[in-house]
Amino acid sequence: MKHRSVWWFPFLGLWMAWSLPMVLTGCPQPSGTEETVQDSAPNEPQPEPQPEPQPEPVGKPPKGVGVDCTQGPRGNNCDTSESPMLCLAVDGTKSVCYENCTANAKCMDPNEKCLEANSEGLRGCFILAKKGDACGPALRTRCDEDLVDPPVYCVEGKCTERPKDGWDVGQSCRPPRGNEQSDCKAGLICVELAKTNYRCVKSCNATTDCPNGEVCWDEPLGKKVCLIGSKEGGPCNRDKRQFCKSDDPKNYPLTCRADKCESTVAYVKLGAACQKDIDPTKKQGNCEPGLYCLGVSEFESRCHKPCKGASDCPSSEVCALHPNPPNDPEQACVIPVKKDEACNLLDRKYCYSGTTQILRCKREENKNDGLCIEVNVGDACVNKDGCGPMSCIPFSATNLYCLFPCNPNTPQCPGNGTCAAFGQNGQPPFACLPNGPKKIDQACKAIKADGPKIETSELCEGSLLCAVPQGAAGGVCYQTVPGCTATACQGTVKRVCIPIQNGGLCAKDCSAGSGQTCDGGTACKDFQQAKICL
Repeated sequence: MKHRSVWWFPFLGLWMAWSLPMVLTGCPQPSGTEETVQDSAPNEPQPEPQPEPQPEPVGKPPKGVGVDCTQGPRGNNCDTSESPMLCLAVDGTKSVCYENCTANAKCMDPNEKCLEANSEGLRGCFILAKKGDACGPALRTRCDEDLVDPPVYCVEGKCTERPKDGWDVGQSCRPPRGNEQSDCKAGLICVELAKTNYRCVKSCNATTDCPNGEVCWDEPLGKKVCLIGSKEGGPCNRDKRQFCKSDDPKNYPLTCRADKCESTVAYVKLGAACQKDIDPTKKQGNCEPGLYCLGVSEFESRCHKPCKGASDCPSSEVCALHPNPPNDPEQACVIPVKKDEACNLLDRKYCYSGTTQILRCKREENKNDGLCIEVNVGDACVNKDGCGPMSCIPFSATNLYCLFPCNPNTPQCPGNGTCAAFGQNGQPPFACLPNGPKKIDQACKAIKADGPKIETSELCEGSLLCAVPQGAAGGVCYQTVPGCTATACQGTVKRVCIPIQNGGLCAKDCSAGSGQTCDGGTACKDFQQAKICL
């Protein structure tokens, strides 16, 4: 019945419209009036009157839109009294309230558009801005993008027209939909550097593909792209492609805090107990940057400041060779203590004379404090504590002596001593063999180490080696060379090169034609088809 009444009422009105002029025509007309003239046929329908155009309603966003908010496990603190709300992150530290929507019609302000708000598919109501306008998540503003040609995007807070060849490195780009390049230039891909922040970056296979100062890195983003790798203390900002990159991420991981790369390792300060790294080339251990973790006993270490000279240390300290047991001496700043004064290596109070005098901290068992006493090269020892800045080097299972440690790659020994290996097959420990009085071509004896002190009276001087050629009765002080060649032993004295492991020995030639004789306790003898002083 409802449909029928809707159909009949217009018809009834139409019949009444037609019959009214006819009734009026049949009635007497008042004097002085003209008859109504019907211009159209009585059965022709009249057009319905059109409603006057009304102005569009001007809406406004719901209460609470654009206000700072926080998102918790039970939801957000946005005002939802007028419309559903989302709390969306706009940068690394701030979030604001957006009106939630599923379509444009759901936005209370009809001038706003319902657009995807994040990578999770949530949608919010945005203000559309045009070229040159301010834009950004905090303003709830999006540029026209593909609504105009050429498209306009938000670049560094301003709606900017996209170049014809695409966006450049670091510029915002549209999230890829199957094509990684998206709207970036050729050779670039669009990646999500931070949440909802897509930027163009250069793809790569190796660091050589990247500009200077950048590295080809796949760890942060899961794709091989050119990024800026910052060290500890350097800047970090995902929006600027700056990521923290540690040389040893397993042991020294870095994290970005307040736009600065910081270590997640708990550092300890100068003088504090520290832990050495298992890699001896990494001196820092868990000390603060700029400090070394150096051993002060067999089982304990302390943080020290490394140095090259006195100017690197505070005025109350000196730059001294720290033994850093077991066998890795380092120049470090220490608090100097003189002979017969109290010392404590755990407090960096180090025995130091400033002269050729060598001091050590003599401590009683189970005590840290001690007294500075004099010690000499070659003194017998039981452990490192008995040698001060020197190492306690084993000559045999029962005979150990104090010698200065050395590095065979950069040998520097007091008095031009020789850096020698005391382990098997040339292995550590390395220590400086002291010099003796014997000169080149003079008879010598191997170092004697079976008493309270090393006997050095029969040792060679300087860099000479006391060697006993195979089959010879005694040793002679020889100059060593890297290998036996035709010119290896050339000089004012005619010599013969005797091959040895890893080099050769230059022996004095005493053959009849040499015109040379032997002295210094040696005699001319036959050796390997030659006559040399033995």
